[in-house]
Amino acid sequence: AMCLMRNLPIAVQNLGGGPFAAHVAEYDKDKVSLTVWPNATTVFPTVGDMTVQLAESGAVRVTLLDSASGYRVAPGSRHKVVFTALVPPDLPGTKPGRKKRRPQPPPVTTQTVTADANGTLQFELGTSAARIDIAPAQ
Repeated sequence: AMCLMRNLPIAVQNLGGGPFAAHVAEYDKDKVSLTVWPNATTVFPTVGDMTVQLAESGAVRVTLLDSASGYRVAPGSRHKVVFTALVPPDLPGTKPGRKKRRPQPPPVTTQTVTADANGTLQFELGTSAARIDIAPAQ
């Protein structure tokens, strides 16, 4: 099977210098949605998706540049960035013989990030896996 890959003006960097995996799920003029896994070394491709083995938490820097044909990042513009921690379903602690705790919703953090004078949006987060949604701030 063949898939079309395109260059996107997004850079993801593991600040610890280690490996990482990233997947851009949505990229258009209204929204950017991506998932990052710092320190991930094992990726299993599946049809139309992938499975990533979780690794230790790490610090990640995401840089998004302005694109005339995609998501716009004007100098000084403000953007709503939503981080959703992706916690595996078996993480809520269980002990043999005890009833499983009800899974909790993943932690969500929202912040407003301002683009620099060159039209570059940049932010950092620490995670083992997170979905990041970026949209113009209202």
